[in-house]
Formats: sequence, C-alpha cells, structure tokens
Amino acid sequence: LRAPRLATLDDADALRELDERCFGRPWTAAHWQAELTSARSSVEVVEDDRGTLVFARVCWWILDEGSLLRIATHPAWR
Repeated sequence: LRAPRLATLDDADALRELDERCFGRPWTAAHWQAELTSARSSVEVVEDDRGTLVFARVCWWILDEGSLLRIATHPAWR
C-alpha cells in the first residue's frame, strides 16, 4: 500500500467507483466534487501498489470539532 494522502478532484471518479463497491446508496459524482472542493472537508485516500483506491475517509472540520462522514474500504482489503 502507498502512504495516505489527501484526495484531489482528479480522484473523483475513483472515489465514486470505490463508494459504489462499498455502499448500497453511494454518493453521486456531484456529491464527491462538493466534498473535494469544500473548505470544511478533508478527504484522505490510500492506494494499492497499482494506484487503485482501496480506502477513503471523509471528515468535516468545523472550528475544533470533527465529524466522520464516510469510510470506504475496498472489499478485497477488508
């Protein structure tokens, strides 16, 4: 696995694909774009050695409080 990193807009499609593998009601592409461009959001991802997203975490940070919104782990890595 590669080191965790902050996601960028370039990751939006891969995030949506990972989300679809993990949840019965995945977020839309627009939702991912909104999270990736929001000042309050932190989206962290982990890739395998081939560059495939295998983990994503979405948090909101407001003042001194954090809220965990989403954790997605690729089924093959559970």
